[in-house]
Amino acid sequence: MRVASNPAGYVSGVRDVVRGIDDRIALTGVGTLETEITDSIAIIRIMGVLMALFGCVALALSSVGVYGVLAEGVARRIPEIGVRLALGAEPRDVMKLVLGQAVKLTGIGLAIGVPIAFAVNRAMSSLIFGIVSINLLLLAGFTLLLLLVALAAAYIPARRAMRVDPLVALRHE
Repeated sequence: MRVASNPAGYVSGVRDVVRGIDDRIALTGVGTLETEITDSIAIIRIMGVLMALFGCVALALSSVGVYGVLAEGVARRIPEIGVRLALGAEPRDVMKLVLGQAVKLTGIGLAIGVPIAFAVNRAMSSLIFGIVSINLLLLAGFTLLLLLVALAAAYIPARRAMRVDPLVALRHE
């Protein structure tokens, strides 16, 4: 029933009308349409929150992975970076080198992951009812976010590579 004001104020009147029609019907639970809709999509909302949480954990793990790979790579390449700096390379060139490596690693991962995401989405939408097709704008946004997170994770090893002292690096060998 549609009402102009608070629906809870009409519950006793509705119970009286139903009791007048048939006194064997008991109205135990009376709720609003908004409550029914909220209750019906509660599972979907919980699943959405869980997927967002798992996505954030995966993003954090990927950034830690990129950081670890690049930090180890910079540590192994300290003599090479020292030689580059000794021969006249600018520190920003070294930063471009490390950040370029991060972009290359992330690009390879995206080149593998995005087509797999399309294939899995297409297979799931054809096999399971209710799976929606992939949103290209959303996928592009998450791809950009992953690229930015990878660059942020690569920034610390790149700063460390920029500060390599050529004399210390050359003596290291």
